[in-house]
Amino acid sequence: MVRELRAIRVSATQADEASADQNAATKQSRTNTVHNSSFVRRADNFESYVLFLAGKTPYNPNEPDLTIASLTQKAAGLKKLNKDVVDAKSAVKAARRDRNITLYEDGTGMVDIASAVKQYVKSVFGVKTVQYKLINEIALKK
Repeated sequence: MVRELRAIRVSATQADEASADQNAATKQSRTNTVHNSSFVRRADNFESYVLFLAGKTPYNPNEPDLTIASLTQKAAGLKKLNKDVVDAKSAVKAARRDRNITLYEDGTGMVDIASAVKQYVKSVFGVKTVQYKLINEIALKK
């Protein structure tokens, strides 16, 4: 009986016009879906799960790690850790911005200054001197 039912459609196929109209409607109303994969969302989801369990009176686990107090403490710890990560990310972003300004700013960055020094040593001492060969080994990329 199961083999007989596998080949049968539950509903009839749609007509081409109806499917074309439906495809046009979905293209217009299409939005980006956001997955619950960020750590902030996971922490929020965990916190709402703990609040849900706290509202259920028969929830009384035997393990101490699964009690409402323990889960609430873990949820607060996750929120604090997420905040620490966000703060660290902003500090790293600011440090990278400052580094890029120091190294790569046009005219005043270290790469431009070092390139100008290499050109000066080349013009003063010449290409075949030891001084130029030593300084020419330093690779500079912008």
